[in-house]
Amino acid sequence: MTQKQYRIHSGLSKGQVSKLVKRGMPLDSLEAADRWRGATARRQPRPAPPPPAAAAVETAHRQAQSAPSTPPASGGPAGEALQRAEQIERAAYALAIRSLREKAADAGKLVSVHATAAQNLIRTRQEVLAIEQQEGRLLAVGWVRKIISDHDGALVTIVKTMPRSLAGRIAPHDPEHAERELDRWVQEEFLKVLYRSNPWNSPT
Repeated sequence: MTQKQYRIHSGLSKGQVSKLVKRGMPLDSLEAADRWRGATARRQPRPAPPPPAAAAVETAHRQAQSAPSTPPASGGPAGEALQRAEQIERAAYALAIRSLREKAADAGKLVSVHATAAQNLIRTRQEVLAIEQQEGRLLAVGWVRKIISDHDGALVTIVKTMPRSLAGRIAPHDPEHAERELDRWVQEEFLKVLYRSNPWNSPT
């Protein structure tokens, strides 16, 4: 059997068939060549999945990096502690990943060291945020939301009473018409603008 005959049979290109022959594909028959190709494909090494420990290190690293990372408004011990924790976590991550890839004898120990460093980083960030809040440089979201809601509620109550209380003063000859117009303005303009200006009502 010629290479051309096998090209017609297999649909491969001239270059592909030539490479297969150089690698040892027999040309005794179509069946023999097909069997060789099938056996060769099964012998091709498959990429090994990442070790479970490496996946665990990657997960811990992502969690540490995605934790709330608001830096302190000013330096000081809290800011320095946070920077040190970040540097230690990054260094431990690099060592753990390298040891796992190289299958080093101390890989397990370095993975444990990184897990501890990642937990310390997350805890340090939480402590810094708590200090920022206590010192008044960082306001709690719940407190801000309550103030805005209380403020908006008071405005709505006051403005809703305006049509009836002002109608007679604006148009004493036709207070009912004035009240209707003022009420329409309150409903269509004021409340709509107030709703849009509230960050918790705005679409994200």
